[in-house]
Amino acid sequence: MLFLHGDGTAAASASWLEQIAALGLRCFSHREIDGVEKTEATLHQFGALCAEIADQAPGQALLVLRAGLELNAELLQALGALLDRAPGVSVYTLLSNASPAHNPFAGLPYPANPESRRRLLRWLGSNRLYLLDQWPSHFLALTTDAVDALADTDLPLSAAAGRLRARR
Repeated sequence: MLFLHGDGTAAASASWLEQIAALGLRCFSHREIDGVEKTEATLHQFGALCAEIADQAPGQALLVLRAGLELNAELLQALGALLDRAPGVSVYTLLSNASPAHNPFAGLPYPANPESRRRLLRWLGSNRLYLLDQWPSHFLALTTDAVDALADTDLPLSAAAGRLRARR
């Protein structure tokens, strides 16, 4: 299932929401959006959001997307398969330019030489997993166990990673 949040960004397109519905995915948002189930909790009330989602759709993984970040059907299905196979309490995100803290290119000079750009891309995009101390809000993929572990009415998004580390 998906949770779309806004934080003042663009809204999801109607055609993309139709694609989500065709895949059989339930879509939630704190915003009023046609065809999307409304939540009481916001992204910043992350524990309450996880609790609300777990009550509405028990036993489901959760994909949190910034509205306007529209993943295609193939990628959504691949993410679903990843979350189904992921061990226990797992949360994934994407490095991207959506946040300078999660942009591997932030602060790097743009190489003028095309070969240097290719080497940089190969190095940064090497299919490695990185541990993050701070979660971005543009994209989070949580296993069912992670949703359950974070379901707490007083847990803000900023404390979610620490909660999971403490469970180890």
